[in-house]
Amino acid sequence: MPEIVIGINYSHDSSACLIIDGIVVSACEEERFTGFKHQRGFPINSVQECLDIANISIEDVDIIATPLENPQFNSLDIKKKIKRLFSFNGKIHLHSHHLCHLSSAYYSSGFKDSLIYSLDGIGGEFSSMSAFGLYDDISIIHSGNSYPESLGLFYSAVTDYLGWKHHYDEGIVMGLAGIGNPDTYIDIMRDIVISEYGQEYQINKDYITFHKERDTWVSDKFISHFGERRLAGSEIESRHADIASALQLRLEEVVLEKLTNLKKQKPLLSNLCLAGGVFMNCSLNGRIVDSGLFENIYVCPASSDNGNAIGAAYLSSQKKNPVSNMFLGSRFSDEYISNFCKDNNFHLSDDIYSDCAKLLSQEKIICWFSGSSEFGARALGNRSILSSPFPFSQKKKLNDTVKFREGFRPFAPSVMNDYSSDFFCINSESPNMTVAYHCKEKAFDSIPATVHSNKTSRVQTVTKGQNPHFYNLLSEFNSITGVPVLLNTSFNIKGQPIVNSPEQALGMYLNSKVDGLVIGNYIKKR
Repeated sequence: MPEIVIGINYSHDSSACLIIDGIVVSACEEERFTGFKHQRGFPINSVQECLDIANISIEDVDIIATPLENPQFNSLDIKKKIKRLFSFNGKIHLHSHHLCHLSSAYYSSGFKDSLIYSLDGIGGEFSSMSAFGLYDDISIIHSGNSYPESLGLFYSAVTDYLGWKHHYDEGIVMGLAGIGNPDTYIDIMRDIVISEYGQEYQINKDYITFHKERDTWVSDKFISHFGERRLAGSEIESRHADIASALQLRLEEVVLEKLTNLKKQKPLLSNLCLAGGVFMNCSLNGRIVDSGLFENIYVCPASSDNGNAIGAAYLSSQKKNPVSNMFLGSRFSDEYISNFCKDNNFHLSDDIYSDCAKLLSQEKIICWFSGSSEFGARALGNRSILSSPFPFSQKKKLNDTVKFREGFRPFAPSVMNDYSSDFFCINSESPNMTVAYHCKEKAFDSIPATVHSNKTSRVQTVTKGQNPHFYNLLSEFNSITGVPVLLNTSFNIKGQPIVNSPEQALGMYLNSKVDGLVIGNYIKKR
């Protein structure tokens, strides 16, 4: 009988993963079903969807595995709740939060040996953990920095200070950093975030309040140095961008120092695996790549707590096979798609790639719904909003009329893999859009809508083997325009999860100003 394991994460970014005999069969995020971004709580819908994808029932499952998120929780109570919520009578395994992060990165990477580093706000009582993996065994090097010594929570604190939602909008601050100058504030940031020996660092408690009271996050001393808080929705000043830039630089400095120290402990290991919410920061990941410390770097595509469903399931599985791609979520039969599209007056295309590429070449914006949904925060060509990467004005058009985001926020390029080095300083595949790479002159000239102010782009490389439908579209666009790149952003609007179903896709299309919606081989145009 095959071994069947379900991993669940019930903290923020609630999720579930199904592994059968070491193979990740499905992984789903609860927010896609409830409509609430970063959904917390036990992932009832996600578990059922994972089971449905595999055509099995909960009675077939041998083990449910989960992180024990708070050491103050009684583990027996958690097990009782899981048994009751999921009507489950099998084994229940509890694993430490950061070990799940390490597991999600190492086992999905395919590396036989690797250094592994986890970094986030807090999980259990720790904000980090480092280890090395060797032939499917993970050995802890450093058990982690204890609360409130947390780079992730400090980044969240500054996110709140700058007028955005903590644990929600940190990516906006990362984008804002790209248009700022760190020089004015970097010395103060170095006084706040203090790097110590080995893997240790400290946050200067004179500048923070999150360790002793709720909701204020930073102290009066912080405000005396950096100025009054920005109110949500108010004007973004150059000062705000400079603060974000100094924060980003200090994060990069400290993480690179910790990774350098880690490498010194295991100098023969040339691979690195990264997970934890801090490594959703693609600019930081780009700095790690640029450092040359490691030959190969794998960033878990679901680095936030959603990935801990995969990590927990791996830890409880006897066999462990790497993840070939992140198209692990909800999928719909051809019959379902056909009936839905016919009922809603879509047109069946004889050549969907040609039809869409022509629209895109005319600077139209297309919603693209294809195959299984992506697991993780990045749209990788199955639940995407697509545009021509030129002219530069396409960026403003998307931010202003479709995504309703701040104008400084960048959009990512998806590029046919064989052409990636023509546009970017990249020497490996980047299928999961986790790293910001430096752009070459050709990118500035040919695909300006996908180049950020700091001259980097969060690149997705695409091969036919990874995603044949999206690859075919890119190839057709290249045939028409001579540019093998599309601007690719997630199929949602600001504050909402990525769409999951055809019904959600049509609903967003009808309430937006995009020019067309593609579902499978069917298209609807305005």
